[in-house]
Amino acid sequence: MRPTVSVALCTYNGASYLQEQLDSISTQTLLPTELVVNDDGSADDSVGIIKRFAATAAFPIRLEGNVDRLGSVQNFARALGRCSSDVIALCDQDDVWKPEKLATLVGVIEADPSAQAVFSDAELVDDQGRPLGRTLLGSLQFTAEDAERINGGDALSVLLKKTLVSGATLAVRRSFCDVVLPIPTITRNCWDHDGWIALLAAGCGVLRVVNDTLIYYRQHARQQIGVQPTRFAWFERLRRARSFRRAGIEDSINDLKW
Repeated sequence: MRPTVSVALCTYNGASYLQEQLDSISTQTLLPTELVVNDDGSADDSVGIIKRFAATAAFPIRLEGNVDRLGSVQNFARALGRCSSDVIALCDQDDVWKPEKLATLVGVIEADPSAQAVFSDAELVDDQGRPLGRTLLGSLQFTAEDAERINGGDALSVLLKKTLVSGATLAVRRSFCDVVLPIPTITRNCWDHDGWIALLAAGCGVLRVVNDTLIYYRQHARQQIGVQPTRFAWFERLRRARSFRRAGIEDSINDLKW
């Protein structure tokens, strides 16, 4: 029996592109077991779009809204914690998935018992979905040697130099979330949720990469991150993390489950 797969989708005022993302999830060659949605207090029609989609979807949809706004990192942490399947695919609200995305990522984890997290490349498109003629990993100077090192268990040596992993392309075993969660407050201004997951997976030697472009990664003015080759390298992130007051760091370390 194939592993079951949850999709963890976080929304916040994403009505402009959300329906396209939902439609692409519904046309996956491997349908999810569930779609878990956490809305962070949207003031637009995001929640209404989810509810209307749920009325006809071929899989269960579990929608929850936050009473107080959490921000993207902790909103994703809450969504991950609510998922129940063997594998969890993280999902942004403004992209479009290619039909084979879930089947490909689940297949990697299914074939490699040591793999706890896997990410892919993505095709960059503009706000109207028009191709920009380049890929996410290509834009970040990702090489065949980098891929070989990551899939050989040496991801940390690559990720210490390059920020490569986008949550929109990432899937993780549910069991590995016992390591990932909770995401501590020390990550603020240092790592996003995807960088935190990648850091832990790379450090454990269980991160894998697929060179295929499995999503259309939309670049637009209102997205939170997008393609930023100048995002902080990990050594700089570590330096920034150390700048937090000592008490805050100790509180965060005490929150970790190792």
